Amino acid sequence: MLRSLVGSEMCIRDRISVIRGACMYGLNPRSISSRIAKKTYGINTLTTFDPERHPLEKKVVIEGEDFCEDVFDAFVRKGDSIGAEEVHTKTYCPVRSRQTVMRVIFYATDKRDVEFVDEAGVYQLGELCIDIGKPTQQVEDKTVKVTLLFGSTHIYASATNKDGTEIKNCEFKFDVTN
Repeated sequence: MLRSLVGSEMCIRDRISVIRGACMYGLNPRSISSRIAKKTYGINTLTTFDPERHPLEKKVVIEGEDFCEDVFDAFVRKGDSIGAEEVHTKTYCPVRSRQTVMRVIFYATDKRDVEFVDEAGVYQLGELCIDIGKPTQQVEDKTVKVTLLFGSTHIYASATNKDGTEIKNCEFKFDVTN
């Protein structure tokens, strides 16, 4: 009897805390300064193939160089504290010298540690395609800056080419449920 009473009392306290937090946020959105990520967020990348770390079936050869495909490059991991309006930025370059467009595909998972985007429980949130330059430009001149801004209820993603001549944006619902 005592155990079930304590359990239900804890449940009521948890609910009151959630309601109190929602009311505080409704009255003053700046009252919530940070929260804990409920998911791991990242993008799909290629990285230099390492036979010690990567499975052979993930190896691809592009222009004579060995790469590992389907790598999940995390921006934020489940359990990390994320400040209000916190920004995470990474820069990527194409692997093909004549590449003119870069596809940035965003993923999420309930797992904290994930290596590949095709693992169970990893799902696609969305994608951006951005022009990165002419086929004759050097690979180093075709970099793309990818930024994730973790807003109060949404994740705002942007990709900007090196010249700053093209910026693509999208947004995803930020999962704050347990």
